[in-house]
Amino acid sequence: MTGCTKVSEGCDNCCAETFAERWRGVPGHPFEQGFDVRLWPERLTLPLRWRKPRRVFLNSMSDLWHDAVDAELIAQVFAVVAVAELHTFQILTKRPGRMQSLLADGGFWGQVEDAVAE
Repeated sequence: MTGCTKVSEGCDNCCAETFAERWRGVPGHPFEQGFDVRLWPERLTLPLRWRKPRRVFLNSMSDLWHDAVDAELIAQVFAVVAVAELHTFQILTKRPGRMQSLLADGGFWGQVEDAVAE
């Protein structure tokens, strides 16, 4: 995903928003929509195709725990992280409450297991 919305004082000087807004309205650019939230499900399996180990900063230009991202998609992200053992993933958030709530939910981990099985 790309884009986000401000949720705390920590978002006041967001460099991702500043960068994304430079490209608002540029046809074909990944940030053509500026910093509006946009999901990119077609990118989900990219790490599974990379042959060399990489450090992957998930959501450097967004927040995986944003309300616009449903639990099923987050579970799919975690499934890719689990399967792509070659890589190291980093996930940051300004929404620790939602993160804690989902990660504490056994049903969420069932969704991750189902997604890994696919």
